[in-house]
Amino acid sequence: MILVVSTFKVANGMEPTVRKAFLDRPGLVDDVPGFRGMEVFVDHKDGSVFHLLTRWTDEGSFKNWHSSPLHELSHRGIPKGLKLDPSYTKVRTLALLSGETEQESANTRDALIAKLPRFLARSRSIHWLRASFDGRIVAANPAFEKLFREPAGALSGQPLWDRMTQKDAASTQATLKSQDPGSEGPVLLNFVDRDRSVYTLECQVEVHGEGFILVGEPVREYDQALQKELLALNNRWALLVRENEKNVKALKKANEGLEKTLAELNESHWHLRKIQETLPICMYCGKVKTGEARWEGVVKYLKENSLFLSHGCCPDCEPLMPGARELR
Repeated sequence: MILVVSTFKVANGMEPTVRKAFLDRPGLVDDVPGFRGMEVFVDHKDGSVFHLLTRWTDEGSFKNWHSSPLHELSHRGIPKGLKLDPSYTKVRTLALLSGETEQESANTRDALIAKLPRFLARSRSIHWLRASFDGRIVAANPAFEKLFREPAGALSGQPLWDRMTQKDAASTQATLKSQDPGSEGPVLLNFVDRDRSVYTLECQVEVHGEGFILVGEPVREYDQALQKELLALNNRWALLVRENEKNVKALKKANEGLEKTLAELNESHWHLRKIQETLPICMYCGKVKTGEARWEGVVKYLKENSLFLSHGCCPDCEPLMPGARELR
């Protein structure tokens, strides 16, 4: 593995714009063969000095990208108007200190993969990798490369602990320190890809020589149980939504009825209050004087202004009712 360090200094005060450009970078280099990741550092004393670190499997991969159109395309996000101090601009290529060369490492990886059964070496469902005790990945089959969204051979040399959730990385390290790591049986481990999406595998860990082998497969029964639970929750949620809509309609109808009743009570109260107030009445003919200064019969007034009257017929008036003779 190699490390390419690009150092530059902003000369015209656009440091915040440069920081935002790095944070919002489109990630065009992420899928380039041999690319392993990147970090950006800002000088602690001088915030205008930036250090861009990119990691590659080998120098050839970096040079191929650097001379390709993708290199120019990746730099289109550079803020317009940016000026750099040429005295600070520097690019350095560093090689990882290791007991074997990149070619030897690749040969070791290929030899390990070659020793696997063909179906396992090519599998995209059964996950297999070998790592050293410090968590450095030595070799991995296509299933893990697909899970981590890495090209063939790119996982070699990468730290496995960075590709696991913090809790599971710690538990795996504790397992490796136990007397018999393989005695605990399969365990559920959570792995994360470059987008920090989490994938759960049922894994078996076994120690071999100077490192360990991790074999895992998707937890299909676990996934199916989660899907069933999710479906049940969705059904319950839909039922609650429908019940809530019904309750809202019922509540709205009840409120309309209450508003109507309240309006009737207010009107009745007003009429009752008017009746209880002093009502001028003619002492000769019995007519009453209304609020509009008109004189009308008291019966007519009460019919029109009181909601507490009901219809009936006295014995004296009963013969006057239409059809009274027929009723007899």
